[in-house]
Amino acid sequence: MSFIKAVLMAMLTLVIPLFSAQDSTGKLHLIEAEVKRTLRETDTESKTETHKCGFALVAEAKLNYERMRPEGKTLVSKVLQRPSLGISIVSPSGFFRIHFETQGGNQVKYDINEFARALDSALSYQVDVMGFQPPLGDNGIGGDDRYDVYIMDIGAYYGYTEPEMEITAGSNRFYSFIVIDNDFEGFYTTGINAARVTASHELHHAIQISRYILKANNFGYIERYFYEMTSTAMEEFVFDYVNDYYDYLDDFFEHADVPFQYHTGYDLPHWVLYLQGKYGYGIIKRMWELFRGNHGLDAMDAALAEKESSFGVDFTDFAAWCYFTGHRHIPGSYFEEGDQYPLIKPRAASTLNGSSAALNLTIKPAGIFYLAMVNRQSGGNDTLFSIIVNTNIGKAIDSPDVFTDFIYGLYTYTVSGATPVAGKYYVRLSGSGAMSLNLANILNGYYVPSSGGSVMELGYSYPSPYNYNKHFPKPLIIPAPGLNVETEADLTIIDISGGVVYSGRQRLFFDGSKKIRWIPLDKDGNKLGSGVYIYFVKGSSGTRDGKIVVIN
Repeated sequence: MSFIKAVLMAMLTLVIPLFSAQDSTGKLHLIEAEVKRTLRETDTESKTETHKCGFALVAEAKLNYERMRPEGKTLVSKVLQRPSLGISIVSPSGFFRIHFETQGGNQVKYDINEFARALDSALSYQVDVMGFQPPLGDNGIGGDDRYDVYIMDIGAYYGYTEPEMEITAGSNRFYSFIVIDNDFEGFYTTGINAARVTASHELHHAIQISRYILKANNFGYIERYFYEMTSTAMEEFVFDYVNDYYDYLDDFFEHADVPFQYHTGYDLPHWVLYLQGKYGYGIIKRMWELFRGNHGLDAMDAALAEKESSFGVDFTDFAAWCYFTGHRHIPGSYFEEGDQYPLIKPRAASTLNGSSAALNLTIKPAGIFYLAMVNRQSGGNDTLFSIIVNTNIGKAIDSPDVFTDFIYGLYTYTVSGATPVAGKYYVRLSGSGAMSLNLANILNGYYVPSSGGSVMELGYSYPSPYNYNKHFPKPLIIPAPGLNVETEADLTIIDISGGVVYSGRQRLFFDGSKKIRWIPLDKDGNKLGSGVYIYFVKGSSGTRDGKIVVIN
């Protein structure tokens, strides 16, 4: 459905009577219609309407209140009110006050005590493990200064976090409260498990807007993808076994060529999982710190620059990871749950019928172009997946709908300026926009580096962090890049004070690159304590080192 058509349909809904603050089933739909009415003249995007969390709707209503017509202000002021429910309890940690009903249309249909424990678990993980500060209280609104959570029938949404008062004038930080659905009937995940992941998702929205920032761009929209991708990733970090986020991944895997910031964010949690797996939880917190004064793409690029990388470099690596899903998944490599992810949908496919092929293609900034090239000629029988990534984040921010034109050339002989692919093929990107493009290639299921070597090596252990509660007794995968001739290597693990906690001979295995499978137990067979450790893998052709993170 086009955006204009959606707006016209939304306008028609305004003829229905206003809902009271208690009538949450229609509340978000009314707000959505009024926000679209207010912003429609400046919106040039055609967005996919995905309903999971109503946070962006109520946030945009709050931020654009003064731009609304008088009737819109009246409507929004009526529906942007705290609910009033008859029963409340305090969570075991004492941090949350949970409001609910045991009968009527808002009757909670799952175990309220389990939900209270889920809220506390989400808080503990996001604060104690990940390093975020908890959301601020509300100066006594809702009965006391505890953080308020309301359970109600809210229809098509799992929940929402509603900004309330600005903490200090001009701070762009807000007190808030959370509302979540009372039963989740008809959703991908239902009952208490849906309540658990929603608790973690919405809690992070509360942290985002009270500790960091809630801001709109010049058109009045917030950068939804940035808020939602991190909140959706929080579901997986805290409640790994629920996996509600699977339901939204299709939007990315079928539309990877869409500019990064045009995604809903519900379909991007695996980007956050990728970053966390490579750099640890600190990279997520750092992105949010930098987001206060930057566009989200710039914030990610700056955070990665501090890691001696960039958005372009890691987005290209991430794009290659996204190939290894479904039946292509390699256990111990790439995404831990990648076997449950959809397969990437190529933007185009072609064949190599001679010694070369040339295609005129286009790509938008911060988008990914997956191209499948097949060679079935005598002596060929190869499938080359070329991944072209437009890394121009400046254009992505300023001109996201402007295509970059380029020429993709594939050759079976050496060509000036071409990237060798395993010494067998050569790929060259040319044209006016080629300088902003990154290239990765997957030949017959193997990730080939731009240097033309045999396979791209993982440069860090996996999973990271290794959590004994989640992963033990599965092994930790330690990369051994460059040790191509060895079948065994010496592994040494030291703690941050330099003490050796393990040393021994390990077999190397090959699944596209050399790695070690090591169950993290010290030299006496005991589990390691929580912390950061350094590993050294020594073979006849050299030594490789890196770090592992353990949670016990």
